[in-house]
Amino acid sequence: MTSSTATDKAASNGTDTTIDARPAEREHGIARVQEELVYHVSGLAESALYEAERLMYGLKNTAMRRTADHDGSKGTEPIDMGWVVMIVSETLDCIDVAAEQLSRLCNDVRVRQDEQSLSLI
Repeated sequence: MTSSTATDKAASNGTDTTIDARPAEREHGIARVQEELVYHVSGLAESALYEAERLMYGLKNTAMRRTADHDGSKGTEPIDMGWVVMIVSETLDCIDVAAEQLSRLCNDVRVRQDEQSLSLI
């Protein structure tokens, strides 16, 4: 293992002080698994929310084009409300996936924190 050195300015007189800075070592066992869980679940939630945003962006743009064509002179077609329901429903499904996964993750982290607090007593 290599050691790195960090230089800090002393607050009192501005001189340099050298200290050994050691990177935090990764945990093993369930702590490492939990870190991996946080990484993967947050990535899944981010992807699900991105898809929801993308769907809403498309829906909004379609509605904007229709709304901007006040007199129909630009030839925009009426918005298919069946399509709107399908897009909104899929958007909500994406949001639900993100919310459910994040809720599970939050509960898991809280349970582990409570278990660690109890083991210290």
